[in-house]
Amino acid sequence: MNAMVKFTLPALVVGAMFAAAGFAGARQPPGQGRFVGTWMLVSETAHQGDKTSEPLGPNPLGSIMFDQGGRFMLLIARPGLPKFDANKRDAGTPEENKAVLAGLLAFIGTYTVSEADQVLTLHVEASTFPNWVGTDQKRSFTLVGDEMKWTNRTPAIGAEVVEVVWRRGP
Repeated sequence: MNAMVKFTLPALVVGAMFAAAGFAGARQPPGQGRFVGTWMLVSETAHQGDKTSEPLGPNPLGSIMFDQGGRFMLLIARPGLPKFDANKRDAGTPEENKAVLAGLLAFIGTYTVSEADQVLTLHVEASTFPNWVGTDQKRSFTLVGDEMKWTNRTPAIGAEVVEVVWRRGP
């Protein structure tokens, strides 16, 4: 083993340990502690006037993860999305692409919590719905035990309001 490899490997290990220790000791912004962890999607209900629907069907799939440093990632999907005949993500037919896009929403970014106002703010950095990139998506929430409910008054679908229920994951 040459001298460069002997020095570099221990230096990388020590550097990784310090980085991990710094992350673990990161100070949590106020209110975020109750959100940290993985949450599984229970339901999504859209309201348009006096009509109610389940845009992702009765058994939607999804999860959202909140970390201690103020970052989140979310993915929700309608079960049974069509497989692409070409077996390549970038070679879907217009119909396949439309069905997948209509049944999928993913976005990542940072988050803050206002316990006083019961508002969760998701600052979107990337999304399958590009119109949200760079925006703050505010959700009124209730959090009781292992269940979180939020209300979205600016949904990415043709509805006035969407109510989402999450349950804390294992």
